[in-house]
Amino acid sequence: MDTLLKTAQVLTGDSRIKFLKLLDTESMTVNQVCEMLELKQSTVSKHLSILKNANLVSLQKEGPVHYYSLETKPINHCNLLLLEIVKKLEL
Repeated sequence: MDTLLKTAQVLTGDSRIKFLKLLDTESMTVNQVCEMLELKQSTVSKHLSILKNANLVSLQKEGPVHYYSLETKPINHCNLLLLEIVKKLEL
């Protein structure tokens, strides 16, 4: 349950959810995310850092280029926890 609460806190608002949706299709650099979402680099870097600290995205370094990608395991875990909660509420 702790994981679910922490994840929910990280995903408040729709900005970071947009990041996850982008990274669901492919790994991207900060600059690519900036272009896609039309945001400043400092804003994108801040949000990606928060998502990385929450283990929702991972970082791979290839020389000077840093690629971010979606970590599906924690998200799947949260989905299962949410399903359990919903089942309990249906009783």
